Amino acid sequence: MDKIEEVQPWVERANALFGQREVESAEQLYERALRHCPDHQEALMGLGLIYVATGRGPLYLRRIQQLQREYPASSGPYRVIVTILRISGHVQVGKNYLTSLLDKSPAKVEPIIRLSLAEVLASLGEHEELRTELQMLANLPVTEPLSHALLLMEIADGPGLQQLAQKVERQSLHLTIQGMSAEARGDLGAAAQLYYDASNAPEATWVCLNALAAMWLNSGNLAACRGYLDKAEAAAPNNSEIQITRARYLAARGDKEDARALLKQITDVNGNFIRIKKLATGLLRRL
Repeated sequence: MDKIEEVQPWVERANALFGQREVESAEQLYERALRHCPDHQEALMGLGLIYVATGRGPLYLRRIQQLQREYPASSGPYRVIVTILRISGHVQVGKNYLTSLLDKSPAKVEPIIRLSLAEVLASLGEHEELRTELQMLANLPVTEPLSHALLLMEIADGPGLQQLAQKVERQSLHLTIQGMSAEARGDLGAAAQLYYDASNAPEATWVCLNALAAMWLNSGNLAACRGYLDKAEAAAPNNSEIQITRARYLAARGDKEDARALLKQITDVNGNFIRIKKLATGLLRRL
């Protein structure tokens, strides 16, 4: 068993604790995992979110920058730095930082740097530059297919999503990305079937679960919506796209004040993709 496999149960338990707002216990488990595997991306990300939530974002950035110098070929520190900058509202800083890295970082991490840069561009709404980065990514090894797919959804690139799906072997991911491609093309019937098939595959993605929750909500079946929504939130706690579905569910149930508060929180985060912010803004105006 390698170190990543050894610490994974601690990370998964920490994720669950963080989702339940048991922050101190989650932090201790993330730290335990990082003592054994210092560049573990998921543990670094979870701990980073805790530091930002507790007002220690700048301290954590310094820690990650040191780690990046120690592990220059590891993707984890790059992903965490950019995520922290995005959720802290320093999106332009993130763009400048990543652009400066492209010519001086190991070739091994170019895909993750470009993916991170594309996320920043999606947050800034700079879609022409985003298209250019996605074209570059199409010729590089796929590192995080679901993150890549969400960026293609930002510009409704159905053919690009279909091409990406063909590069992905994991069944739930392959079906999910095909569903996203169908959705981007406007074929909602095909998308619904693909998302349903993905939800029944091992390791169902939060994207397919959230999409099914939204579809049941659209048809007025709140019980079915709640079932898929709870599963999506368990898979990706605090995800803004899932929280939009949660807000819609709350509004449909009559809890409009809670729905408004959730949507306002999403619109206030500069690091959210423009598509998500526009959707939240539109829903907020109608409540």
